[in-house]
Amino acid sequence: MKKTLLAFCAAFALIVSFTGCGGHIPVSVDLELVSLDRGADGNGKATLRFLNRGIVAYNFKETTTRVLIDGKPVGTIAIKNAVGIPASAAVEASGVFTAEKGAAIPSGTARYQLETQVTVTLYDDNTEKLKLLGSGTVVLK
Repeated sequence: MKKTLLAFCAAFALIVSFTGCGGHIPVSVDLELVSLDRGADGNGKATLRFLNRGIVAYNFKETTTRVLIDGKPVGTIAIKNAVGIPASAAVEASGVFTAEKGAAIPSGTARYQLETQVTVTLYDDNTEKLKLLGSGTVVLK
């Protein structure tokens, strides 16, 4: 019985050690575009809302978001400062919006899609890159 238990514990430890190294952390954060200011020179300001529906808090080291309006790419939003997102909470963060060359951004209500690359701080200096998606409607001025 002791040998069986010892073999089971060793097998379990090996399985846990191998599955823990290769996976990525699941992130239950929704993403919304709150506002988008194009700016006169193509470099403006944008605000994103991160909605954490889970019970785990996250620390996003930086984010880069590709913005599509009515299915067409119009630019990127870069948030270089860290954003802490508490469990079961919503946080807004602003960043620099850089328009794509020749992109036409309409005025009024428009449908958007967001494709975000997030660098999550796990602990100390250990980070992981994850993708978040978001979509909805926003009023552009």
